[in-house]
Amino acid sequence: MTNHFKWAVLVATLGFIIAGEAQAIAVSRCTRIVRDPQVNRETLVNTCQQCVVSKLERRRPGNEAGVPNLRDFNMPGGSSLMLPFMGPGVTRITGELPCPTAQ
Repeated sequence: MTNHFKWAVLVATLGFIIAGEAQAIAVSRCTRIVRDPQVNRETLVNTCQQCVVSKLERRRPGNEAGVPNLRDFNMPGGSSLMLPFMGPGVTRITGELPCPTAQ
């Protein structure tokens, strides 16, 4: 019986460690989506000083089985951009990368 208890404690401990590491990974560190309810539009805001490429996903109601709209936006440091998406739907940030350097 003690071997089963030891294995259960070990598995639970590893589960907590893995879950803690997964929660510590942040997808979006610099950009945020701010919704303006008066005009029903969203604005992408870069709060960092470096340029980043934000990858966005837009899902519209009634199209759950379909492919979402995927867009990339280059955001200079400290800038904001009103997103071109209109109407109902959910926009989320799926990734963030540093801007490519100029050649």
